[in-house]
Amino acid sequence: MYHRATYTRHELTDFAKSLKLNKTNIIDSYVPVDNPNKNCESLINNCKDTIKRLQNMPNSSELIAEGNTLLHRISEIGCASASRFIITGYKPKGDK
Repeated sequence: MYHRATYTRHELTDFAKSLKLNKTNIIDSYVPVDNPNKNCESLINNCKDTIKRLQNMPNSSELIAEGNTLLHRISEIGCASASRFIITGYKPKGDK
């Protein structure tokens, strides 16, 4: 895999709580889609274009495989925009 694993929402929430911030606010939102198979054409084209460019680059077989896996996943379940997970808070007064 070419990127690091991401934190879970639970891990991020626990980390934020450990900071002892005042007025902590957590927002977890997403934009629902009516038909996840409807608006994927642009994403599919971007994936195909990227895979095509990668085929001319050395040591790119893992990335090409990842791209093909993504294309297969999109064909099975569709696509939607990423969710947003936002944590805000205020640093306690006097804490520099």
